Amino acid sequence: MFNTVSGKKVAILGFTFKKDTGDTRETPAIDVCKGLLGDKSKLSIYDPQVNEDQIQRDLAMNKFDWDHPLHLQPVSPTNVKQVSAVCGAYTATKDAHAVYIHTEWDEFKNLDYKKIYDNM
Repeated sequence: MFNTVSGKKVAILGFTFKKDTGDTRETPAIDVCKGLLGDKSKLSIYDPQVNEDQIQRDLAMNKFDWDHPLHLQPVSPTNVKQVSAVCGAYTATKDAHAVYIHTEWDEFKNLDYKKIYDNM
């Protein structure tokens, strides 16, 4: 990656705190994604239990805003343009420069990583 992720697409597989849940509170993926965004990378995120609205909201929040009731949580006025939430692992990894597997979803164990590598 030539010592930079700037302008590079990074696929994030899994966004939740742990598998088999839709809970994103305190997930380290938020900090990882914010760090990558700070370095100007483009993110393609896939998690089987988290929708794009939740991902955008989590990335727009300050730390611990999630602790407030939903109606008091900030809503992102504009989507983070460098982030796209997609509907599958193969879509997320297509044309990616790197893959970051965050959550240990069982479906990630059975992916065809040769196919993913060939499409990166």
